[in-house]
Amino acid sequence: MALGEWEERWQQDRIGFHQPEVHKMLENNIDKVLNGRTGVCFFFPLCGKAVDMKWLADLGHSVVGVEISEKAIQQNNRAKRFWTKKTHCGRQTGSSFHSRGP
Repeated sequence: MALGEWEERWQQDRIGFHQPEVHKMLENNIDKVLNGRTGVCFFFPLCGKAVDMKWLADLGHSVVGVEISEKAIQQNNRAKRFWTKKTHCGRQTGSSFHSRGP
């Protein structure tokens, strides 16, 4: 999916991919993902407002999510889940969300 299409979907509230709960596959397989490790760093590109990020952070892991949709960024900020940093990369502007401060 092109970045423009991603932004358009957010603007039109066509975000059926967003789930209000932690993804069951992640939840059911977290032990396999972690493989005994603690303090794992997870990266979520085009993270939207994924609740999985907060869930992983609450388990003690570091989480970084990157988002370009201003609407998604605002919704994530309203939920006050993460520390947010405005980021510029070339011509693209977006925000990165971090489970721990700068």
